[in-house]
Amino acid sequence: MQQSKAVKADADLVADYLGLGASVPVEAMEPAFAALESQEIVTAADFLKDLVPQEAEKVRRFVSSLVHEQIYKLPNPVLLTQYATVQAVNAPLGSSALVEFTQALAIYAVRSVAATAAYQAKMFENLGVDFRLKVDPMKMLANPQAYEHYTEDMVIEYDDAALDEKIAEIEEAAMDFESLIAQGNVGAVMRTLSTIDPSYGLFDLRPHDYADAQNIVFQQQNFLAMQQVYQFYTSYIGRLTLETLKVVQDSLHAYDESYKALSMKENADLQKAEGIEDDDQRALAVHKVHTTYIPQYNGIANRYFMQASNASVPAYKKLERMVQPMYQKVFSHILLISDPHVREEKELMLRSFILTYVTLALENILSSYAGYEYKDPWDCGCDFASLRQAADREQNERDKLEKEREAHEREGKRQFDSKEIPPTSPLYKKLDAYGTDLSIPFIPSLKGRISCARTEAVFTADFSPVGGPNLDYTFSQSANSGATNHSGGLSMELADGKASLSLRTSVSTDGKGVVTDYQFKGNLDVSASAGPASAGIGAELSYGSQSGWQSDLQANASLSAQTFAGSAKAGYTTSVNAGSNLTASFERNLNPMQSLSESAFNQLSDIDDAPKPIWSGRFTE
Repeated sequence: MQQSKAVKADADLVADYLGLGASVPVEAMEPAFAALESQEIVTAADFLKDLVPQEAEKVRRFVSSLVHEQIYKLPNPVLLTQYATVQAVNAPLGSSALVEFTQALAIYAVRSVAATAAYQAKMFENLGVDFRLKVDPMKMLANPQAYEHYTEDMVIEYDDAALDEKIAEIEEAAMDFESLIAQGNVGAVMRTLSTIDPSYGLFDLRPHDYADAQNIVFQQQNFLAMQQVYQFYTSYIGRLTLETLKVVQDSLHAYDESYKALSMKENADLQKAEGIEDDDQRALAVHKVHTTYIPQYNGIANRYFMQASNASVPAYKKLERMVQPMYQKVFSHILLISDPHVREEKELMLRSFILTYVTLALENILSSYAGYEYKDPWDCGCDFASLRQAADREQNERDKLEKEREAHEREGKRQFDSKEIPPTSPLYKKLDAYGTDLSIPFIPSLKGRISCARTEAVFTADFSPVGGPNLDYTFSQSANSGATNHSGGLSMELADGKASLSLRTSVSTDGKGVVTDYQFKGNLDVSASAGPASAGIGAELSYGSQSGWQSDLQANASLSAQTFAGSAKAGYTTSVNAGSNLTASFERNLNPMQSLSESAFNQLSDIDDAPKPIWSGRFTE
């Protein structure tokens, strides 16, 4: 069967490379990639190519187009990798890029945690192990910024004892696999494996028991091909990333050891220099030790930085070239899986692996760039820098006091020119104490105070009980400068409370009677309602010596309704100055007939008059 051979082409291609073993350099696997990418996708319809060639070709092209639409983009680390030396990384721009890269990696790692938790949930479900998702992994994948500090144990929890017990059962059953295979009872082996991975239930099916046996045969071969292609890519990416991790860690360890050894030598020389009695000579000797060793520290930092970055950055570029074809190639097989449960699980498996190893590769880059220190000449901490800093601090303090003194003088001059005594000053309080409060028995609505500091009177009158307005008037005068202020207003309800009117005005003069400020403001509000609807309109007009003319017109309306299907609310607000806003909401009642109709439909769909059943496409029947 030529189509069957075509389905297995991917698996045959990678079989030799998978057998190379870990002793062979990972680069030895790379020649297979070009051949893998050129392999044509084969579908179940190709089994009927001789009978319906046009339909088979149409299906193949459709599947191929879907596969090529799948694009997997990796984060671009150039934000950090553009800095090629330790000095550049530790400079302000490099340090800022390092912080941004770290923050971006933390958010990307959340997606890795979410995909792993979702895949674990599928595995626990297959094993029958109780688990609980504390957070929805799909929400984490969609909005990782909201879960930046989440770890795997904060997403999913499960019964460790139940998991250990289930693993022990599987291990015990696995001990009989060899004898079962020797007896030809492969179905028993597959049934055991399907408790871990439902995919293996596919190989427990008997194709000749179904009318469309070719679909089962194709699914079996497609699944085997997917497993081997997936294993090939994961073997390469896993080895590449973990070998790079070892190089990065070895470089960091070697740098740490070299740094410690150099630090011991520097401390010995510093002890000699600090033994000099003369203060100036001692300071110069200490600084000379620092200037001697700082270049040596930078030298070892650059050496091991280059060693680590020359491993992590090229490895990530290789990963970038491999992930897209891996995703498309493996996804092309996953797309052809007929069981939706298995298809979803395998897609999670693929995404979890890619996110995990891309995160690890980015962490390799971060370790390469964040693990090495660059010392600037002024980082020695000598007294020269301390004295310079002390002088700068003293000058800054002088400048601050001078600015405060100038501000205080300006405020004092303003107060003097205005001839006003600040109300918070002791003099004002002392002058204000020589006075009396206004309290006239036959004029209860008049309040105020007359003193050596001020004259103030407040008059209020409420005529609303007889349908009149509320009135108020305030007069204040400074005894020192003669400045006065007159302010007053009225407010009243109209049309039985459906409308309200408010008017306010104020005038201020200086001691010579010259007007210094004046304001006027008026408001009118009208509202009405009828049944579930209500509406309102408001107008505002003001004029002031500082602001000039200002006006606004506002309107609002709302409506609510209740029906057998649910409740609805709508509102509309508009303003000449603020613009318009529309709000709406609807709450739908549950339909008790829905589940009943769905149940009846499902029972009808189970009727099948074929002499042999058509395979459902599920791997476990």
